[in-house]
Amino acid sequence: MTCSIRVSKVNVYINDTAILRDIDLDIGPNGLHGIIGPNGAGKTTLLRVLAGIIGFDGSITICGLKPREAHSLISYVPSIPQTDPWARVIDILFASRYGLSGGLTWRKLDRVAVEDAVKLTGIEMFLHRTFGELSSGEQRLVCIARALARKPRVLLLDEPLAFLDVHNQYRIMNLLLQVSQNSTVIMSMHDLSYIHLFKTITVLYKGGIAYHGSPENVTRRLLEKIYNVRLGEAILGSKRVYIPLL
Repeated sequence: MTCSIRVSKVNVYINDTAILRDIDLDIGPNGLHGIIGPNGAGKTTLLRVLAGIIGFDGSITICGLKPREAHSLISYVPSIPQTDPWARVIDILFASRYGLSGGLTWRKLDRVAVEDAVKLTGIEMFLHRTFGELSSGEQRLVCIARALARKPRVLLLDEPLAFLDVHNQYRIMNLLLQVSQNSTVIMSMHDLSYIHLFKTITVLYKGGIAYHGSPENVTRRLLEKIYNVRLGEAILGSKRVYIPLL
């Protein structure tokens, strides 16, 4: 089953303030899709809307369903890890399968899903440690593993590279590229050096879409305008990378 996401005329208001305005998007099926934009542009709000966490005006279909109806097909990883600091990592992973299994006991399908997520994220060494004992980067990996254990058709991640060193950023980007071959993966980020890896880029600015399409057509002029900063442009093969100039 293909799983496309269609967003039409979506608006979000909080305390009578427009957070998102007239959002139109067509994403997927499958592939790695990026959302960029300055702080307060609406990136997190858009991800939460797609995850069915907050309400909106307009129309959204995910795999042909409304966001809350597609709950079992979606995994959402917030920017700040949210879980019991005293819970063991292995228990956190199995808890993510709750509601997907056939009863109160875990099936072989659940065990395999957890094992696959552990192998993909490489967190075998701290499965029996508590979440609160882990570093910020390790907690991030656990949260991504928890999302993957649900075997989602759509994976939504809010700044998944935050708190990670270069090695783990590399691992996570490779992982998400792999997952995106059979799932629709949408992530927000601030590091402009990864733009060229995405199938599509959505640029949010003041609650609206400043650009949506191939990363090849994202220009330095556009990025300098929305971030209000001078950027240098480097060419790596056929790809362009942008670096802030100080």
